[in-house]
Amino acid sequence: MGDIFHCPEYLNLHPLMSEYPSSLSLLSDRDYGDGCYFKGYDIPSIDLDSYEKSIEGSNDCTADGVIGIAETIGKDVGNKRLLITELRMGYENCNNLSFSNIMRKYNHSCDILRFKSYDCKIDNKFALIFKPKVVAQARRLVFSWSKESSKRAAKDWSVLCPESFCNYINYGKEPPLKPTEKTVGIVDKWKENKSLTSFEQFNDLISEMRNYLYEMKNKYLIADLKYIEGNISILFDSISFPLGDDGELSRWLVNDFRTEFFST
Repeated sequence: MGDIFHCPEYLNLHPLMSEYPSSLSLLSDRDYGDGCYFKGYDIPSIDLDSYEKSIEGSNDCTADGVIGIAETIGKDVGNKRLLITELRMGYENCNNLSFSNIMRKYNHSCDILRFKSYDCKIDNKFALIFKPKVVAQARRLVFSWSKESSKRAAKDWSVLCPESFCNYINYGKEPPLKPTEKTVGIVDKWKENKSLTSFEQFNDLISEMRNYLYEMKNKYLIADLKYIEGNISILFDSISFPLGDDGELSRWLVNDFRTEFFST
């Protein structure tokens, strides 16, 4: 699978986009009203709630929005499709988060998008967007659902905050992706540590790497993660370990770190 990119052109082909156009910024402002979650991001979306209210039947059974995405295939961008999104920035915790409710919204939204046998491709991922302080709790809950045989569909749900969602779709970026200058600078600093003399120094370096990798994972900065992985592998292959017990402990620390982040 290649890198994902925002693709509004594919969304514009859908008949509902001309009748119920909106954006994630407008939808989030309508539901949550503080004007900051997608401020500065022009991410067009179909307003599924407004469509549902225009027809007979039950309301509140759709996700909030739909955007267009594509992915890199070699040097080209293809595999264009729709990504369904659910805005949950009003949640202060996950006490009221329901698997069946989320599943119903995704399935019903797919049915709407394929109305009158309209042929569109829909991503099997479902983007659930929370405020940053709730993301970790929501991810743990969704992950636990994905381990249950009756709730395995949750493995295709991505739990994000607005910033990480924009990174996930590489909003405003063009292929090929490049790591940020901050990441390049940090990795260059790590690469200077080819000869550490104690386990404590190894522990400090690994702790710094681990914290930064988690930061990049949470932000969905995939280009940065790929850059870090490649350079850390080169660093670890060339590194000189201390003698004695410190060396054995340092080797264990490095192997444990590799297993945690880069095992396939």
